[in-house]
Amino acid sequence: MSEKKRTVFILHELEGVPAGEIAKMVGAPVLTVRTRLFYARREVYAAMANDPALDSIAQEMLASDLDGEKG
Repeated sequence: MSEKKRTVFILHELEGVPAGEIAKMVGAPVLTVRTRLFYARREVYAAMANDPALDSIAQEMLASDLDGEKG
């Protein structure tokens, strides 16, 4: 995962920083931050899916993200 995606992922998913704040911190548009977050999540879920012990967790997280995008 690229450093830019990793930074956005950690700030948002682990630290709870909103996308707008991350955009200010990294000097990028909010849409760019959200795009990086989208692709970072996909990479994390794909890596988790390769581990049988984590696959069900990855599927739940992916389903949760997809439900959130609809609403």
